[in-house]
Amino acid sequence: MAFAAATKLGPYEIVAPLGAGGMGEVYRALDRRLDRTVAIKVLRAGTVEEPGRRVRFEREARAIAALSHPHICAVHDVGEQDGVPFLVMEYLEGETLEERLTRGALRTGPAGALPLGEVIRIAVELTDAVAAAHEAGVVHRDLKPANVMLTPSGVKVLDFGIAKLRALRATPHDGVTESAPSDELTADGALVGTIAYMAPEQLQGRDADARTDIFALAAIVHEMATGRHPFEADTQAGRIAAILEHEPVSLTTLRHEAPPLLARLVKACLAKDPEKRLQNARDVWHQLRWLEESAGLEASQEGAPSAAAPPRRPSWKAIGAVSILVGLASYLAMRDATRSPPAAAPTRFQIAAGAPVVDLAVSPDGRAVAYVTAPPRTPSVIWLRSLDRAEPELLPGTEGASRGLFWSPDARFLAFVSKKRLLRLAVGGGSPQDICASPSDTLTGGSWHADGTIVFSAWPPGSVFQVPASGGEARPVTELQSSTGEFYHNAPTFLPATRRFLYSSGWLVEGRDDVCVGSLDGPERRCLGVQTSRFAYAPPGVLVLARRGELMAQAFDPTSLALRGEPIGLGPLVYKASGFGPAFGVGGSVLAVRSGEAGFTEQLTWYDRQGRPSGTLGAAGPIENFDLSPDGTRVAIATASPTDADAILITDIARGVTSRLEAAGRWLNDPVWSPDGRWVALSSKGGPDGATVVAKPADGGPERVIIEQRSGDVFVEDWSPDSAHLAIGLQGATGTAGALVTLRGDKPAEQRIFTEQEFPDEFQFSPDGRWLAYNAVEGGRPEVFVVPIPPTGPRWQVSAGGGAQPRWRRDGRELYYLGLDATLMAVAIGGPSRFAAAPPRPLFKTGLVVEWGYDQYEVAPDGRFLISVAVRPHEGTIIDVVLDWQVALRR
Repeated sequence: MAFAAATKLGPYEIVAPLGAGGMGEVYRALDRRLDRTVAIKVLRAGTVEEPGRRVRFEREARAIAALSHPHICAVHDVGEQDGVPFLVMEYLEGETLEERLTRGALRTGPAGALPLGEVIRIAVELTDAVAAAHEAGVVHRDLKPANVMLTPSGVKVLDFGIAKLRALRATPHDGVTESAPSDELTADGALVGTIAYMAPEQLQGRDADARTDIFALAAIVHEMATGRHPFEADTQAGRIAAILEHEPVSLTTLRHEAPPLLARLVKACLAKDPEKRLQNARDVWHQLRWLEESAGLEASQEGAPSAAAPPRRPSWKAIGAVSILVGLASYLAMRDATRSPPAAAPTRFQIAAGAPVVDLAVSPDGRAVAYVTAPPRTPSVIWLRSLDRAEPELLPGTEGASRGLFWSPDARFLAFVSKKRLLRLAVGGGSPQDICASPSDTLTGGSWHADGTIVFSAWPPGSVFQVPASGGEARPVTELQSSTGEFYHNAPTFLPATRRFLYSSGWLVEGRDDVCVGSLDGPERRCLGVQTSRFAYAPPGVLVLARRGELMAQAFDPTSLALRGEPIGLGPLVYKASGFGPAFGVGGSVLAVRSGEAGFTEQLTWYDRQGRPSGTLGAAGPIENFDLSPDGTRVAIATASPTDADAILITDIARGVTSRLEAAGRWLNDPVWSPDGRWVALSSKGGPDGATVVAKPADGGPERVIIEQRSGDVFVEDWSPDSAHLAIGLQGATGTAGALVTLRGDKPAEQRIFTEQEFPDEFQFSPDGRWLAYNAVEGGRPEVFVVPIPPTGPRWQVSAGGGAQPRWRRDGRELYYLGLDATLMAVAIGGPSRFAAAPPRPLFKTGLVVEWGYDQYEVAPDGRFLISVAVRPHEGTIIDVVLDWQVALRR
């Protein structure tokens, strides 16, 4: 049925029709509750009662609701009016890719084709969306230019009306099992989809899976690049015959300047046999991203020649593809003249892990790389990639594995931590065997001696422990020099043919790290003067170091413990500071390095108390910390993006407008709103001033410096309801502490330390200003505590079994926190004058990987939760492997 303007569909008011398809009509409408424009899709007149139509419509709602991605049109709501179901979606401004191809934009080259830079940009975003859908168990099955919207914020994929749920083909990378019986809506042999973009198996009535979408993607990319469909014909029958029988003309034949890699990629994805196509959309995305970064292509402005585009500055990602080899070649060129001539030059390849790589370890014989992946919302696992095989092997029984993976010296066993137990696993098969208890679920390093002794370190930081590999009780083998401010011992690594081991040591107050030497035979200690917290030893005598964002190598004599020469750069080592840290390893003739960041692109998503999503906020990105304004109308975000490191992004929720609070030359973090919403307090680093807390007007203007700290770090956490105090965290000479800062107008602020527990963090004032909640390490794990204001009285522990990131409900009657398994917990709070807390109760599983010191959720005034949800991994899913690298370093 057609709806006239001003027609009401629940809380939505129809404004005007937008278009119609084979199954539905789409209208622009106004959501009166939130005063926002939405798109509403309803079943077309006469189709509501047709068999399967309502089922397909409901399937579209389920399919889109299962997805949260910046390049997929979001669903806001579903409803029914007079027996007609409707779907409320994100309203998009722009044009479809079909419209874009029809009018073209290239003045030179094939008619209707797009600039190559634009082709690749669209392809990257489109493939990213399709890969995310596949990873969520959704196959689109009707990808075509008409279902791709080009908006000011990028690509948006539309119309999941015939999407198929849980129809993915299993691959070693994504771990999805095949569970799709024949489709009940196409069991009669009817073709569902658009013939021009159907894969051969679809046209033959066979089951469609992720590879079907990959075929359609390639057809779209071919059409964007050449202005021609790869299987042109005058009739539908001719088109079907072309798809089933004919090979398309090569992309480079039709467009000579097209990159050969793009042509090969399109050809591989258009293979008629699905077994011969690329099998995983995320792998296609990786290749397109590499092409985008390395080819230097720019999308021309409409109406301007392509040559007018400015030259592209190479990024670290493009440089990183060759930088390790360049660094090794430089090392070789600088070697002593007495060295023997080199053998074959180092060679390089990549392992596509399919999920963020938490840690990796190369076997001592250099025959395999083991790595831990942490997919969103599923347990981390260990994979084993033998270098003589093309596919990795999932190691059963390794669910929940974390950082700190290491090998036995004979390469027969792997050691790892899961559920606070150090385990060993025979790589040839069998179940993990218990070794000992671990101080936490995260190791910061480990090494296995030939005599069967293991040394390891863990987070929270402390000493190095030793334990028999056969099992037993772990005991310290190093001792922290706390009087000097020494903070941790990490990454123990045995030296060959000796009971000595190297380890990294950190001094908090001085902000420095070093590599030191310890021994199983006594309290030997010697530090080398190497500024790094992460290293690997490569026999017969090289230290591979992570230093200042770069991977370096330096000659080292394991007998005299002397460093020789100067460190040589091997290439950039970039990683998300709030994520898993740098990951690299050496073994035999192999160097393996996780390429790029290890973490996720996050999307701020609204959830109710039952854990049901109800929409997203803003664009997805690498979110570091965020804070909702007291009235819930704005959100301040600190990002991990290098381009936004010197700004806090402020988004007006109702208007969808984002502005920037900038401070050139400084790294900004920890935004906290003032109670009246006029100011944002934040921590600032950079330059000679050290760590600083400043307050900046939310609408721009001069900042006000509150605290300046010359050494250590300072983190702003919360602003008291009466605006009189800031709660901050400190890292300094005495370790970590919490402090209250009294604001006194134009006079210098007064600072008062009130707790020096282990890692106190996430201080949160209660709405009435009477209590302060925070988390700190107690018994080796974080717990949530509450103290009175001023914090001179008793301390109450309100969490049970571990907890972090406390947040108050706006009426102060409930306190929330994240359990260590990422369950959102609620604690009822009572007592007008005396603090009282009920036992914690679970609300819902958030799917987060809980991090200390980072804001992962906030509580809105209306009781909803705004959660930073990981929607797709960064480039930390790739491992760069360099073979025979030590040949270039050998004397």
